[in-house]
Amino acid sequence: MTGAEFLAYTKKIFLRTDKDTEIYEATTDIVVDMSLRLLADVNMKVSSALSGISSVGDYELTLPDDFGHLLGDVLIRDTGSDDTYFPLKKITKEEYDRIYHENLSSTASNRNTGTPIHYGHFAGTIYVGPAVDATDYEFKINYTDDQVAAIVAGTDPVPFTDKYRRILRDGVLSLMYKHMENFGEATQFEGDYERGLAKIQANDDFNAQDDSPVQYSGV
Repeated sequence: MTGAEFLAYTKKIFLRTDKDTEIYEATTDIVVDMSLRLLADVNMKVSSALSGISSVGDYELTLPDDFGHLLGDVLIRDTGSDDTYFPLKKITKEEYDRIYHENLSSTASNRNTGTPIHYGHFAGTIYVGPAVDATDYEFKINYTDDQVAAIVAGTDPVPFTDKYRRILRDGVLSLMYKHMENFGEATQFEGDYERGLAKIQANDDFNAQDDSPVQYSGV
């Protein structure tokens, strides 16, 4: 659905004709909430090769500009030989600083180097360890893009409207009625919204745990 189509769909219940701007703003807010609470396919990405490592002894990787949350571990490949390795093992920044304390040296030649086996994620940076012993390594990640553009009439499509338009509308209506201080209606639609999200999450969890294909029931 486009933004205009979802607006019309919402106004089948919310009959005010002077609140279009507020409905679009509420839609943006609920899309953000659903994006953070659900691992939607539309938000999942595989990065291109991460930048930041260009010399022997380097160990910091730059995350994509649209990075939201890391899914799984850091992938590593040797572009020279095309050898692939097991994904790097995640450790805490505290563990990283203890194991790879020599990386604090400002002189790259003082750092122990090798094929990285660990990584730490801290303050918007990925730290690999040991520091690289060659510049042929390529690092990639799976991640979520949690950035959401403001929903407007021309938005096409509005996220989540292909499968979950009713749940999205319930969330929007809960915010709109709260804005209007109609707290009874707001509570009703908020409950419907939360129950809808819970059902999506239960379906996702069940599908992930089962070895055989599972067809989702409608929500």
